[in-house]
Amino acid sequence: MVPDADIDIEQQEAYLQIVEGAQLNEVVNALNALGATPQDLMSILEALKASGSLRAELEVI
Repeated sequence: MVPDADIDIEQQEAYLQIVEGAQLNEVVNALNALGATPQDLMSILEALKASGSLRAELEVI
């Protein structure tokens, strides 16, 4: 059995906060630091692109 509880809710003024994302080179450098192989990098970047988290064009040379 749970005892009764009083909960107060207050509404604050709404605001919009813009959060900057990471640059692609920062992501690649971090993955390289973790020991990701070139194949790992491509798989991760393709997954980011497919999820809509990467706003860039991937070109395999």
